[in-house]
Amino acid sequence: MMRIKKPHEQATDPAVALLRQVPLFASVEEDDLTWFARAARLRRLGEGEPIVIEGSYGSTFFLVVSGSATVSIQGKPIRALNPGDTFGEVVAATRGRRTATVTAATEVEVLTWMSWDLRALFDGNGDLAWQLATRIASLVEAPDGV
Repeated sequence: MMRIKKPHEQATDPAVALLRQVPLFASVEEDDLTWFARAARLRRLGEGEPIVIEGSYGSTFFLVVSGSATVSIQGKPIRALNPGDTFGEVVAATRGRRTATVTAATEVEVLTWMSWDLRALFDGNGDLAWQLATRIASLVEAPDGV
């Protein structure tokens, strides 16, 4: 049976629903989540493919959508990344060097955002920039950040 959507109802975008479940985006407003969902690019990688390489310069922020990846520093595995985990937040802000290698442990899908995409959003939204900056700062304090 087909249901007619009432005018006041909004269809839930699956990408927005996914972002809503990610701790980094927990306090982000619906309009901003929609922006993040639209700005994201989906990448699919095969098992064993490097996603980012330690020491390389970067400008991309990642969210694992499906599959899993392994974080390693100087070849030593540090931790696993699973759906909902993010990495590359600091490099996206600084365009600095990667502090770890992330390799697809299985087939993996990641959403990506480039630093200039994030800047465009943050330039017009200081509250959002501050919320995410404080969340990212708490991630940086973790000893196994990427």
